Amino acid sequence: MNVLETQVLRLIGESVDSPDVFTEDSGISWIRESLNDAIEEICLLTGSVKRNYQLIAKTGETFYRLVFGRDQYAWVTDAWLPGFRRRLEQTDIQRLNAFNPRWMQNIGTPQAYFPVGNNIIGLWPAPGGNNLMIELTCVIITQRYTSADERVKIRTAWQDIAVHFGAAEYYASTGDVTNAMQELQHFITLAGILAGYDMSKDYRWKLRTEKEFYPRPTE
Repeated sequence: MNVLETQVLRLIGESVDSPDVFTEDSGISWIRESLNDAIEEICLLTGSVKRNYQLIAKTGETFYRLVFGRDQYAWVTDAWLPGFRRRLEQTDIQRLNAFNPRWMQNIGTPQAYFPVGNNIIGLWPAPGGNNLMIELTCVIITQRYTSADERVKIRTAWQDIAVHFGAAEYYASTGDVTNAMQELQHFITLAGILAGYDMSKDYRWKLRTEKEFYPRPTE
């Protein structure tokens, strides 16, 4: 077992040196799955794990699929054109349609990028030449680990938070609601979930942000 699994066993009062239930051959896999769930949640909430991705754009190609091998792509935080020493703005299809319904026919040096689905980004306008490199900084969800020998790809500061989630799921499975709620509250507070999701009932959340159009609509 790795360090995270050992900390979970300590929290729930299980022997670390000679555990009765959570051994490498049987019960530890349940703890491991809980820790993997917590790590994925932390990656999405914090955007703390990032990878650089070099995208080679082709002439007239608007859409590109991002593949990260074992890890899973989440979103782009920055797009840089090294050949022009400038960044691409983020936009979306709705803004492009408002700017020009025939935006897919535009060809030139890319000015903006936009996400499509869960692993595709688009460029506007489509590149006018081959071998145009774009450096993307992407948030990723790390690959789930399956053995104690694999490295857990998450910052050390966030590893302790995942331990509270694993302990909370254990207590919940045994019917110990009090300890489960206590450990889950530690996870929620330390992960900053309440900072992004206000529990006040006098505010109605909506799936819309107030942003200026880019590109801006024509007059």
